[in-house]
Amino acid sequence: EGELDMIDDAFSDLVCEGLIRAKEAFCKGGVVRELAGVALCTDDELGTLYCMFVETKDVEGSDDPDLLFTPVDWPSGDGLESFLEANRVMREGLENSGDLLPHVDRTFEALVVAPV
Repeated sequence: EGELDMIDDAFSDLVCEGLIRAKEAFCKGGVVRELAGVALCTDDELGTLYCMFVETKDVEGSDDPDLLFTPVDWPSGDGLESFLEANRVMREGLENSGDLLPHVDRTFEALVVAPV
């Protein structure tokens, strides 16, 4: 077999812990922010995970009517620091996978299930 089984509670926990750390970093210093959106993002190979945030004031003040639906254009994110362990697991899965498509399918499924 040799491939890392990513659909398990341990990986889901890493993703959820990363989301919590990312939100804490975003609201550092006890700053209360009214969030309009949170997006869990990844690269094309599903080897890197990060989080983006957009505040209601940014959406309401934007000239872009689609800003809420384009996380890559959101002004705030956590970089990769909040998801170091989840990224390690994802990269191991990518490296151990004999084929990119099964890795992408398996990892995407795990990411959809994780925050539930």
